[in-house]
Amino acid sequence: MSRHTTFRYCLDPTVEQSVVLARHAGAARFAFNQSLAFVKLALTQRKTCPEHPVPWTRFDAETDVHATLVA
Repeated sequence: MSRHTTFRYCLDPTVEQSVVLARHAGAARFAFNQSLAFVKLALTQRKTCPEHPVPWTRFDAETDVHATLVA
């Protein structure tokens, strides 16, 4: 018989830490939305050209977003 224990934590960040956390959350949301846009665009293009690749894996999506943001 196994016993599972759970813990609850409450974050109490300082003002500076709150700013950094909010910025990080915004950047993560932006990256997710960009990746989703790439996949949706690829699926739309795949309707006309079945050979068009779709970035299904996280690595493919991250690579495409990074290439676009750096360029």
